[in-house]
Amino acid sequence: MKKILIFLIFSNFLICNSLSQKAVIPCVYVLPTIQLGYTFGAGITYGFNISVSTLQITKIKKLPIDIGLSFSYYWVNFDNPHSIKTLNFFASCQYADIHFGAGDVNKHWGFKGRNRDNVIGYNLDISASPYSDQAPWLGIKKLMLEDEESWDWFPAKNYTSPYLYFKHQKIFIFY
Repeated sequence: MKKILIFLIFSNFLICNSLSQKAVIPCVYVLPTIQLGYTFGAGITYGFNISVSTLQITKIKKLPIDIGLSFSYYWVNFDNPHSIKTLNFFASCQYADIHFGAGDVNKHWGFKGRNRDNVIGYNLDISASPYSDQAPWLGIKKLMLEDEESWDWFPAKNYTSPYLYFKHQKIFIFY
């Protein structure tokens, strides 16, 4: 997971430096969201996502694109409840978001939850909405496990979850 984190941070800064300075505005903001969804084969999922944008690409005047890193943590309610953490590189505009990166599925079990199973995988998350403050964002995320045989807590070997959330006001740190 540390290697994936280093890769995502390095990729973010590499993209920032490779783009033309005229088309890029340093823009740092935080965008927290709470998500509610459904994982196929499991049931209701809920969690949160924190996105931190590091710059804004303005080559297309009417559609600026924000780029940054996001972290999400959500719970899967199943016969054996467990949690999923993801760390993603993201690109976002007024109408759509795309997140891709790595995820870690974690399950505590045994006497007082002293034992723990982990498996990592790749994450893809796409969401869209009409540009309106009142309209909800609809998305779908898919976590594909890297070592499917070692994960016995869920019958499917990947997690596919449609979800719903509302975007809140961005908290600007630097603009």
